[in-house]
Amino acid sequence: MKPRKPHPRQPQPAPVKSDWELAVEGKSLESAKPYSMRAEFALDDLIVHSVFGHGVVTALQPDHKLEVLFKNGYKVLIHGQHG
Repeated sequence: MKPRKPHPRQPQPAPVKSDWELAVEGKSLESAKPYSMRAEFALDDLIVHSVFGHGVVTALQPDHKLEVLFKNGYKVLIHGQHG
C-alpha cells in the first residue's frame, strides 16, 4: 500500500469586510465628530452618535438631511438645524 501524500493546505480566504469596515478603514475613530442636529457635516465625515455609534456620512440630502452608514446599517439624520 502506498503512503498517502498529504494534501497541500488551501489558503484561507481573507474575511470579507463589511461596507462599514471599508468606510472607516484608515480613519481614526477617536477623531469622530460628535453628532448633533445643530452641527454641520460634510460628505465622508466620521461621526459618533450616542445610540448608533460610529458612522460615516455617505450622502447629503435636501432639507438638512444626511445619510450615515453605521455598523448596523444606513440611517438618515438631520443636521444644520440652527435655532
